[in-house]
Amino acid sequence: MGTFLRTLGAALLANLLSAVLASILLLVCAGGLIAMFVLFGGQPRPVPIPNNTFLVLDLDTAITDMPEQADDLMHSLLAAAAPERQKKRTGLLDLTSALAHASDDPDICGVFIKGSLSDTQNGSGYAPLAELRRALLSFHEKSGKPIVAWLEDPSLKNLYVASAATRLLVHPASDVDMRGLSFTSPYFGPALRKYGIGVQTVKVGKYKSAIEPFLSDKMGDADREQRQHLYGGLWGSIVEDIASSRKIPPATLHAMAAARGILDAGEARKIGLIDGSAGLGEIIDGLKNVTNRRNPKERTFAQVHVRDYIRSVPARFLIPSDGDCVAVLYAEGEIVDGAGGEDAVGGDALAAILRQLRETPEVKALVLRVNSPGGSAYASEIIRLELERFAASEKPVVVSMGRYAASGGYWISTPAAEIFAERTTITGSIGVFGIMFDFKDAAAALGIHFDGVKTARYADIDTLSRPKDPEEIALLQRQTDKIYDNFINIVAKGRNLDREKVLEIAEGRVWLGTDAVKLGLADTIGGLGDAVESAARRAHLKEGAYIVRQFPEPSTTLGMLTRLFRDNGEDPVAGLAPTGLQGRDRAWITNAFLRKSASVVLGVPAFPSATALPQSPAARTASQAANLAATLEKFNDRRHVYARLPWWEL
Repeated sequence: MGTFLRTLGAALLANLLSAVLASILLLVCAGGLIAMFVLFGGQPRPVPIPNNTFLVLDLDTAITDMPEQADDLMHSLLAAAAPERQKKRTGLLDLTSALAHASDDPDICGVFIKGSLSDTQNGSGYAPLAELRRALLSFHEKSGKPIVAWLEDPSLKNLYVASAATRLLVHPASDVDMRGLSFTSPYFGPALRKYGIGVQTVKVGKYKSAIEPFLSDKMGDADREQRQHLYGGLWGSIVEDIASSRKIPPATLHAMAAARGILDAGEARKIGLIDGSAGLGEIIDGLKNVTNRRNPKERTFAQVHVRDYIRSVPARFLIPSDGDCVAVLYAEGEIVDGAGGEDAVGGDALAAILRQLRETPEVKALVLRVNSPGGSAYASEIIRLELERFAASEKPVVVSMGRYAASGGYWISTPAAEIFAERTTITGSIGVFGIMFDFKDAAAALGIHFDGVKTARYADIDTLSRPKDPEEIALLQRQTDKIYDNFINIVAKGRNLDREKVLEIAEGRVWLGTDAVKLGLADTIGGLGDAVESAARRAHLKEGAYIVRQFPEPSTTLGMLTRLFRDNGEDPVAGLAPTGLQGRDRAWITNAFLRKSASVVLGVPAFPSATALPQSPAARTASQAANLAATLEKFNDRRHVYARLPWWEL
């Protein structure tokens, strides 16, 4: 026994010493990394741009409303902890501004489009893509400079953007996708019942179908009706835009979608959908001649990536960094209680930023860009109240609706003096629901049972250990009815509509932007740039006499890492926006930072491969189910009542 104890003690001591040494090594490496970030972690310097340079619009990105919040080094760290972040995000306003400046830039001779868009929950929707197309068309119309697009197996979204080009080419082996739009969702009702997971719901609104996947095995009739209307309207807008740019009758494209859907390069050229086909080498040689690079030693044509050009714009065009401004504030993602995080709008965090902007003298007007399917009704009201206070401060508020601005996303839009929506924006969904789960039967199947005491009738109404009884359901339904009634009143007041009119168009019904303008839920069809111009006019700001600042503002690597290892530094009840990293953001960066440090110690790669492969149908279905389940993590309303859009894929 003594020998065993001595051996065990020696092993434990060895493990302890190994852990201490490893920790010391990690700290040393971490210190080295921090030093590296201090030296190299700032924003990259503007790149030189020679004469006759093509601006490269690389679609191998997620085009989001909110620009990338991390610089290059921090993006690499985030990608280590979250592989879905490997593709960088590119902000819509940055893109359209770059194109506008490039049209006047004597060194830019044209635009070259390549790559394949990355779909994310909030990015690369048809609403921002429509504004990007208009910016491309305006670039050519103002400058006369060419736009050359070269794609490989273009999807409908890639084709939609590239159809704005003056010359559209594909790889000779490519197919062109004109199949149209579809939606398929998993329904978990039978599976949840099979495994003993109880689901109870309350709702107001015939079309409020967000709860259906957890109750049923198929789509309800009302949901089918609204989805068919929306997808049909969206498809019509896409076809109309492509047909207009390519000078093809829309009927030809509708007929091709019905007959074939997928065209090879020859068929696509025959109907005028593309101009021709070529390999990348042929494209490069042709553009080398255009940019006067005829020396065989020069590998490619003169070019600048749009991301590098965006960084260069302020210096090239002498744009000031301070002064009177129109603030563009992004509400992108699910609306949740608290601080929020990646792809989630925290009610408390956004309200704090609104307070900060309202109290900043240089901020003369606000554009709230909403790209949200909604979420917590409580958090939505927190944001709306702060936006209402902002509007009352005599600083104009304009809302620009992106891919989604529905349910809670519409709720927070109502104080605006003017609402802009794209034709393809999904909005409305004025309705609310509550959803409650219990695990009584699932636990019982494992031999687990629950028991306890309480001091009042409804003290344990939040429990997951049993289903709600009829009286509890009635209480929750009354609460839901009250919130819906408040929602109706908010819309009627904010949009100056009769209450009865709002009741007619509510019921949880989802509308396209074109419908919303006709119904009075929005004012004008237009994009983010139009909203900024409107806000400036309302604030009596002359063109060229103001700047546009985007919030939340991006951080440098050093700034983010500094905040990572300290608290926010705010008072317990703070009037300003939180500056520290929150929740999942903090966990992601900590994980990535430690992985990078460990890679230095162990000599192994820290980051996974950045190669992205197209999803197979099976993987796509699995991803749908995972996304639907992940949404439940954001169901954190303190009253269990949600103003949220049903699930969409657009």
